Amino acid sequence: MDFVAIDFETANEDRGSACEIGLVRFSGGQVVDRFQSLIYQDYFNPFNVALHGITEKKVAKAPSFDDVWAEAENFIGDSPLLAHNAGFDISVLCRSLELGVFRNDYTYFCSLVL
Repeated sequence: MDFVAIDFETANEDRGSACEIGLVRFSGGQVVDRFQSLIYQDYFNPFNVALHGITEKKVAKAPSFDDVWAEAENFIGDSPLLAHNAGFDISVLCRSLELGVFRNDYTYFCSLVL
């Protein structure tokens, strides 16, 4: 089965504060492509920084979520998504896209549940 693994890091307690996205495309059980980007945010909770090490300084020149998402959405295409703890990652995606125009018909699976 082909799929794209997705992972987000957030800057603070708001699920709409994605500060990094990572995508890995799998085909036939093998990694075939990767996409990663920091995402600009202006407020970081020290708790989140302690978890992932991403700071305001690291994202100061990073693109906005909307700019990153245009490329990420193209990378995903029609592939199903796989996330470890999809309840978190898919909620970050939905919250980040809440005000934008986006495709909302992604098929996704949770490796934590599987």
